[in-house]
Formats: sequence, structure tokens, C-alpha cells
Amino acid sequence: MTTKHIEKTHTLQLDQSDCGVACLLSLIKLYGGLQSIEKLRELSGTTKQGTTLLGLYQVANELGFNAEGCEADIQALIDHKQPVILHVVIEDKLQHYVVCYHYDDQKGFLIGDPGKGIYYLSQNYLDKIWVSKSCLTLEPNENFVKETEVKNAQQKWFLALLEPDYKLLWISVLLGVFVAGLGMAMSLFSQKLIDDILPSHKINKLISGIVLLAILLLARVGISVLREFFLLQQSKDFNNRINNQFFSSLLHLPKPFFDTRKIGELVARLNDTQRVQRVIKMLASSLVIDVLVSIISLAFLFGYSWKLGLISLLTMPVYFYIIYRSNKAIIEAQKSVMQSYAFNESNYINTIQGISTIKNDNKQAIFSKTNEMIFGNFQEKLFHLGKINIRLSWQSGLASVFFLTGVLIYTSIQVFTKKLN
Repeated sequence: MTTKHIEKTHTLQLDQSDCGVACLLSLIKLYGGLQSIEKLRELSGTTKQGTTLLGLYQVANELGFNAEGCEADIQALIDHKQPVILHVVIEDKLQHYVVCYHYDDQKGFLIGDPGKGIYYLSQNYLDKIWVSKSCLTLEPNENFVKETEVKNAQQKWFLALLEPDYKLLWISVLLGVFVAGLGMAMSLFSQKLIDDILPSHKINKLISGIVLLAILLLARVGISVLREFFLLQQSKDFNNRINNQFFSSLLHLPKPFFDTRKIGELVARLNDTQRVQRVIKMLASSLVIDVLVSIISLAFLFGYSWKLGLISLLTMPVYFYIIYRSNKAIIEAQKSVMQSYAFNESNYINTIQGISTIKNDNKQAIFSKTNEMIFGNFQEKLFHLGKINIRLSWQSGLASVFFLTGVLIYTSIQVFTKKLN
């Protein structure tokens, strides 16, 4: 059990009452499982006040853990050497749950806090906040469901949801191939114009070339418009389908589920379904064209010079490494943005719904300050994500500059030495 794996599987809470189920979800992921926090809330009986240790015990056993509720002390925690969920009191008043992963002689206890993240605590400080000395030990048994089984089921559900759109998506991809191919027309014409047409001073050849180029470019515009129409049609059908299925499933959930959720959170989750469609559109449009243009460009480069094509091909791992390095940070930042957005949306709706009470109690200043803090946190998350994107942009841009400069130097030397025409 490495710290890297612990950080990867640690789950932050979405709501103030989610700390208990977030701790349980962290351990489910730690042992290779997968669950939704909404399902854990439902099974554990989580309310707006939070989750009881008994509720966590019951749902843990139901999900394939051998769970035991215990009372222990610091030394027993050190000797146990396995992750446990602790009931603590922070700031001398707030009931909270954290995961204690293990003890390190130099750094202390490695704590997974669903409100803050992963950090170390000293024995004295943990003993101070662990007032009740209550904890929940968990060990997966043969009934524990691994993540691969859950993901296979999710993949089948998603593909079944997407199946009615296969025809439109394949047509869009095929049209994307034509768009990518016709996109090279300008480059080829520019080469022929400089190398053959202008030096020959043949007006007829120039006119016929320009006419042919115009026809190809017009065809590209027409195919692009047709392709966008198909993607727009697919987007409308898919959004209607996923929204109807999600909302219908939401209405069939038991009443206690709605007692533990705020309206704003549910609205934010409904809006999140559109993100799925945006990803599909991105994959079927810009990503497909970018990949096809890259393949076609490489083919042309190999046609001119296999060495030049090989140099270009070898630069791709560099770009992959740059993106891979930032992948985890982008995912975590995007999750934080989505959580902050849901919290902000929830605050707006719940505040407006309770405006009568706020005005009667003259609490406008308090709620205005609360909104300022929540929205400010949302903007901070967006700012952090933006900084990661900027860092990725300058790194990839710098790599592009070196690559293009290197290619120009190499091709110039090849031309001077008569090895490339």
C-alpha cells in the first residue's frame, strides 16, 4: 500500500454530511472496488446531519467487507497496521470521520481527511481530536466486488445508451476523413504553385489549378457543414435520451435519498449530464480530425523523406509525456471544479428558496458573505485549473518551437547538400 496509491484513491466529500461515506468510498477504492457516493449515502442512511458509525458498519458488511466497530487507543492503532475509519471531533465541536491508513515512526499517522486531503498527524494531536476512541476496521472478503466488474457493467450501460447514435457517429467520422484529406489541398497547391506553376509562367495552368483548389475547398466547407449537422442531430437525440433516463431514475429513488440532498446539488448533477455529450462531440469531431491530419501529414513527410518522417514520428512521445505528466493534475482539478460548481449552484437555489426566512431574520449580510466565500472558492478552483492549462500550453508550445526549428534546420541542410529536392 503505497502513498501514491492512497492519494489516487482518496475521495473528497461533496457535502458537509458526506465525510463518513467519503471515508468508506476511499477504502473501497483502496482495495480495488468502485461505488458511487450517492449509493453509499442511501445504504448507510446518511441524513443532512451525517452518518452514524452503525450505518457505516452495516453498509460496509453489505458491500463485502468484514467490518467491526471497536474502541481503541493510540497504541492499538499503531499495532493494527491496517486502514481504519476514525470518529473525531475537529475544532472542539464538529463531528467528523477520517481514515487512518498507517503509522510512520518519523512522520506520524497518515490521515485521509475527506474535507482536506492526505496529511500526517502526530500522536498527540490525533489523540486530542480522537475523543470517542471509536473506530471501524474493514477487511475485504470474497463478496467484495472489484472495480473491473463495475466498470464493465458501466461500459455496457454507456454503449447501450450510445447504440442508437452509432450510424450518425460513423457517418461523422467518415466525413471527418474527407475533411482531413481536403485540408491538405492548400498545402499541396502551394507547393505546386511555387515549384511548377509560377516558374513555368503558364496562365492556363494557374487558372485551372485555382479553379480546382476552389472546388476542393468548397467541397470541404460543404462536407464540414453536413458533418456539423449530423453531430448536432446526434447531440440533440443523445441529450434527450440521457436526460430522460437520468431524471426517470432520479424520480424512482426512495424518499430518504431526497431528504439527504439539497435541490441545488440535484440540479447541478442534471446539468453535468451535458458534459458527457460534449466529450462525445469532441471525440467525434476535433479529436478524429486531429488524428487523421497527423496521420496524413506523416504519410506526406515519409513520402518526401523517410528520415524527416521518422524525426516527426519520434516527437510524438515527447508530446505524450508532456500531457501524461499533467493528466492526474488536470483530472483532480476538474473534479474540484465540478464539486465547487455543484456546491455553488446548491447555495444559490437554497438561498433564494429561503429568502423569506433570511429577510424575516435580517440575515442578508451573513448569507451574502457565505455566497462570497463559496463563489470565491469556485473561482479559485477554476483559476487553479486554468494555471494547469497554461502550464501545459507553454510546455507543448516550447516543444513545438524546438521541433519546427529542428525540422527547418535539417531540411535546409538536406536541400543544400542536394539530398532533398
